[in-house]
Amino acid sequence: MIEVVSGHSLNYELGNSQGFDAMYVDMTSLTFVLCDGANSTPWGGHCAELCSSQLGKSLSSQEISSPFTIKTIFDDVQNKISETFSNAACTAVSLKYSSDRLWIANCGDSQIEILKEHALWGWKSNFITILDQNCDGNPNQLMGRNAYLSPDIYSQDYSGTTIALLMSDGVHRFTSSKNRIEILKSLKSLKPSSDDLNFIAQAIADLSLSNGSRDDISILIIWMGRF
Repeated sequence: MIEVVSGHSLNYELGNSQGFDAMYVDMTSLTFVLCDGANSTPWGGHCAELCSSQLGKSLSSQEISSPFTIKTIFDDVQNKISETFSNAACTAVSLKYSSDRLWIANCGDSQIEILKEHALWGWKSNFITILDQNCDGNPNQLMGRNAYLSPDIYSQDYSGTTIALLMSDGVHRFTSSKNRIEILKSLKSLKPSSDDLNFIAQAIADLSLSNGSRDDISILIIWMGRF
């Protein structure tokens, strides 16, 4: 039986940012979504809220067995956003545990990193999504835009104690994997509490801010283990 704990920091220390990020967490279906509303669009925050809610509810209601199911869900939500807003866009990353697999999807320049715990070396980065971005560093597809094509979809067998980090670009652009692992070192083999993960999420968010991030800063941490 898998045990799962989550923690997060959403729109940390707003400052000059607009608070356009949104999350969906369902611990029953083990479905997690993070969306980053495009600050360049007036309805970016509302778009992120709608996208995270719709993606989360659709993913949580289905047992995922193939990438096609996830693509269909993303396509349907893309249509819903386009019908609702005339000028809005957001990124989207999602993770769902289904049939002992981790199903991961992303559209835009938010990112997911998967880390595994090793007995000798501690936490090690095992997987990280590739950003949807052009040579100028801007996202080349977003939810709500005509340039939307398809989410990038990955799947991994679940094995061993695992941490998933869902990060807006206000986090992953201003922290390295090495930075994040250093903060995660305080997590040992024992199952953490939500408060533990909230504290770590805020520490990573604070480092992002210290390193110059002025974008929306959001991170969702998911710890998975068997006992």
